[in-house]
Amino acid sequence: EENQNFEDLMRKIEPNYQKYRRVVYGRQIQSKPSVPEKYGEYEYYSAFREFNRIAYEVTMRRKIGRTKTQSVFDLARVPIVKDPHRSFVEKFKLTDDHTKLAYTIDLDGSEIFYLGVHNLAKGYYYKDHIPNCGTVEWAKDGKSFFYTEVDEKRRPYKVKQHYLSDYVDDDKTLYVEEDERFVVELSQTKDTEFITINSNSRNSSEVRVIDRSGKDGYKIHQVSQREKDVKCYLEHLPGKFIFVTNTGGSNEFRIMKIDDSLEKLVPASEWKPFWYPECNQVIDEVDVLKNHIVFYTRKNGTACLEILDRKEDTTFQINLDDDFIGKITPGVNASFDQSSVRFHVSTPFDMGSTFELDLQGRKSTLIDSEEHSGQPIDKSKFEVRRVSVAAHDGEEIPMTIISSKGLKKDRKNRVILKGYGAYGISENFEFNPVHLAALENDWVIAFSHIRGGQEKGSRWHREATKMGKHLSFRDYISCAEYLVARRYSHPSLMAAVGGSAGGLLVASVINERPDLFKAAVINVPFTDPLNTLADKTLALTIPDFDEFGDPMEDKDIYHQMLSYSPYENVTSQHYPHLFVTAAVNDTRVPFWGVQKWVMKMRKYNKIRKNEPILCKDNLAFKIDQSGGHFGDNEGEYLDEKIMELAFLDKVIP
Repeated sequence: EENQNFEDLMRKIEPNYQKYRRVVYGRQIQSKPSVPEKYGEYEYYSAFREFNRIAYEVTMRRKIGRTKTQSVFDLARVPIVKDPHRSFVEKFKLTDDHTKLAYTIDLDGSEIFYLGVHNLAKGYYYKDHIPNCGTVEWAKDGKSFFYTEVDEKRRPYKVKQHYLSDYVDDDKTLYVEEDERFVVELSQTKDTEFITINSNSRNSSEVRVIDRSGKDGYKIHQVSQREKDVKCYLEHLPGKFIFVTNTGGSNEFRIMKIDDSLEKLVPASEWKPFWYPECNQVIDEVDVLKNHIVFYTRKNGTACLEILDRKEDTTFQINLDDDFIGKITPGVNASFDQSSVRFHVSTPFDMGSTFELDLQGRKSTLIDSEEHSGQPIDKSKFEVRRVSVAAHDGEEIPMTIISSKGLKKDRKNRVILKGYGAYGISENFEFNPVHLAALENDWVIAFSHIRGGQEKGSRWHREATKMGKHLSFRDYISCAEYLVARRYSHPSLMAAVGGSAGGLLVASVINERPDLFKAAVINVPFTDPLNTLADKTLALTIPDFDEFGDPMEDKDIYHQMLSYSPYENVTSQHYPHLFVTAAVNDTRVPFWGVQKWVMKMRKYNKIRKNEPILCKDNLAFKIDQSGGHFGDNEGEYLDEKIMELAFLDKVIP
């Protein structure tokens, strides 16, 4: 019945869907090799091959100064992969001598990962794969690797060591994380000296290390202890460990150091300062090199790079533009002793550019830009506004508004208000072809940087957790009210959009203030938090206690959650037109939780007199029968986003 209802909707929005699809798919990134990057004796780069006449990405290399190329990783050649378009690689790691590659792959979007090895020296993929794996790192001699194993809830919790000469059943267990709030991840320090075992919960961390040389028999050494509301990430420089951490009561992350002696555990109270960010500067990423440390930060919400020159003990910044809006991410930058770094930039109007920063000359150079077919992108036609919205409690909420240039504040503009507000995840302004198509058709897109995210640092996140969760919803309502009060739009022209935890946000808000929106798009939403978090057998229940609290152990949390849970608060009233998605194989948001909320919405939603009926109860429910939380593949995900925009176009013409 739900499938038939959705097909009925699609017939009505088909012209809009095809209009946007022609624009989005007509403006595709040109498949071309990436600019090669030096690593050891090789230059590595990505290229494209075809499978069933559709391009997919492969990794290639050639020796420096040579022309002969070699395939490093090709999904179509992996023995257990049937369709490279439906599978994706999560991680791959080279041995120090570049003769073997370990990789983890997801075959179908289910978030079940298989670990395999490609013997680059002999040119074949090992047929057997280790299922239910997480992260992987090699020992220095390349004879064995370390990997994490997941439990029945798909939580990485165990560290094992596998020798290529042995059977998997003989793998030795080195560490087991018993606390179900924590997941275990492996990484390697940039100088290749250590493997780090990171036990992370939503709000705290603990770090152990293994000497990759094996000179102490791969003994595990603990270098930091878990502490409530303290997170910690480790890197290594000659003679010292450095920590990216918020220890010592700090709201924000900073850099601390200790000697790299592993004789005893040094308490955090004895760590020494190494580098502190400025006020209103938030650290997103850190890239540690031999002579420089590159900090990917945001200052007052604007992404920029700050570089510490360790030889001269000075810092300098790389700012792209005074009014820059976009996302900056590190390149591979695999070599510890390199004198330059690459970083990637994506903006709402730029599909992607790669820059190389000369760390000695302190100058960045554009070395590559994504090229696309179809309609040219003219960013001069658009403008970006950063505004500050007064919350109900006096807090200032940042909001970014993107529109056509010369926008009139006459309450006649169609507005999409996006929100997330959880897990310390910030809204990033990377290129989105569907957003661009909407902007070109006179939609305004507003990004609400509400509490629960990290736009204003760790405090911004923590304030909207547990007993403060309601602040996310109140902030989002304040942003919607601002758009109306400042004449950007009118409730009859506004759409609320959010997915996953952002789906919880939107579904809760339309219970409280359905009058603010004409339509809502809600993707894989967490609509039944009370019942989900009461079931400790589910994958994310225990880890999510740090974000939402435990409603079965804390009566205050129970009543707080009861007050905002979308399912519990559905009432008989006029709701916006709804476009809802869910996935049967979703391990993060149970399908049954979305399904029963949809059924209750159908029961209680009142249709206004003379309201156009697009589908049953003006609620379209799209069910993914095969994919997981993140869908099947990029093409299907893009099609879904186009459907959503076509739906909004029909509801708000």
